[in-house]
Amino acid sequence: MLYLFHRLTFILLFCSLALLDLFITSCNKESSWDAAGNDTLLTNIKYWAYLIDSLDHAGCIESLVQSRYDLIVMDQQRSIKGSEWHDTRSDVMRIKNSMNSSDGKKLVLCYINVGQAERYRSYWQDGWETGNPEWIMEPDPDGWNDNYGVRFWSTEWKNIMKASIREIVNDGFDGIYLDWLMIYELPEIQQAAILEGLNARQEIAGFVREISSYARQLDEDFLIIGQNAAELVAEPGYLKVVNGIAQEHIWFDGSGDPDEGGSEGDVTVPEEDSEYVIDILKSWQQKGKLVFNVEYALRTQLQNLCYHSTAQQIDINPASGYALTVIVPDLPKII
Repeated sequence: MLYLFHRLTFILLFCSLALLDLFITSCNKESSWDAAGNDTLLTNIKYWAYLIDSLDHAGCIESLVQSRYDLIVMDQQRSIKGSEWHDTRSDVMRIKNSMNSSDGKKLVLCYINVGQAERYRSYWQDGWETGNPEWIMEPDPDGWNDNYGVRFWSTEWKNIMKASIREIVNDGFDGIYLDWLMIYELPEIQQAAILEGLNARQEIAGFVREISSYARQLDEDFLIIGQNAAELVAEPGYLKVVNGIAQEHIWFDGSGDPDEGGSEGDVTVPEEDSEYVIDILKSWQQKGKLVFNVEYALRTQLQNLCYHSTAQQIDINPASGYALTVIVPDLPKII
């Protein structure tokens, strides 16, 4: 999902660090790859930032370089139509070679939407629309322009994602940040899977296993963080191919694309929904997994509430606050 917000929107992010014990399952057979060797890449993350818009604006990359975040999640600018010329690799290498909070080097993950086809990406072809090709489904249910759900089990879509991952590896990213894994929950996706004799939840877990295996054939230390779909913790083999989870809106959410009248944040999540996802995230932690939390809190009072509530109820250390269009240069105060 490419966020195109005009107003400054602050998000709170949190992380919990844990030891990882992973191995990779390829699309056809179990791999002998073991992630224990790259656990140390994540153990020192204290502050992180998530910026997937305005990367081509003057001074944006420099602000990331000058920041002291330990981990940056950013988009691949050259994957956007009209920006194919952009030297993303140079941006990534500049950031990776800059100082983090402990005077070490930053890690840089690339945002990738694996559950939706995005009209503004270079892979999108003229004439594509819902049903053409057949694996493109209905537009984003929250009203985000130019985003379309996909039958992610389609061979053509998998090949597009693998080609994208290959370019991400070539640009020097340390890993990928997978968005829209919760695509499997949509009724139309589940029905489409049933008509093909498939189980959508099992297919999304298998899809992640497959692209993770592919990525680590290119770079054995490649990191994989999945956003949302916390219930996949119960899927066989899933935890063995992801380094952790990033969970959005435990406490506060937005209400769709602001360009279409949606709210950027401060929408309170029902208490029962918060409790439900917290219970699942605790199971991730109990299994030794890294947990991130992304909160859509605009007002300072609500941001402070998120820091306190998350740290107290989930035992996740506050990591950082960020703006979707402007990086926050100062590291946040840990509460």
